Amino acid sequence: AASDVYKRQHLGTAITKAVNWSRSVESLTVASDGGVQIPVLGDRWKSLFTHRATGFNVTDEERAAALMKLLETVPESDRNAQWVESIAVAQMGQLISAWEVTGLKGLLIDQYHLAPSPFRGFWVYGMWFFPQYGKHYWELEEEELQAVGEPWFKIQKFLIDLLQITARS
Repeated sequence: AASDVYKRQHLGTAITKAVNWSRSVESLTVASDGGVQIPVLGDRWKSLFTHRATGFNVTDEERAAALMKLLETVPESDRNAQWVESIAVAQMGQLISAWEVTGLKGLLIDQYHLAPSPFRGFWVYGMWFFPQYGKHYWELEEEELQAVGEPWFKIQKFLIDLLQITARS
């Protein structure tokens, strides 16, 4: 049922964005919403507010410091984190399809490392570590990203399939 879809916050946000924006353009509209899930923090962390959780007009370093403060009593080995990404496609105010994918299971470490410039703009990368590879997110090779479940690989396949179906109809 439609109400079940909106129970998943990121999926509901992506659907709302896609449907609303599609009313003002005459083409397919794709919208996404995502965030980092940190189970050990429970109600103290909402993935829906990953970028805004520590306030507005703060630096990436300040965001990381605020999250580290929340995690200070949690052993590093228990700081599991994963990414959830939702994507929706709409046209002329009608939802065509929507997906939600989780992946990128790693740990949040105590030290913040400024990511190289192509990866800046998303502050969690600076503390997201994948111990099985001994690497931060930006250091992972494509096959390692596949292995840790980078959600955009799955989403890319969904979108390509949808566009192929749409192009045939």
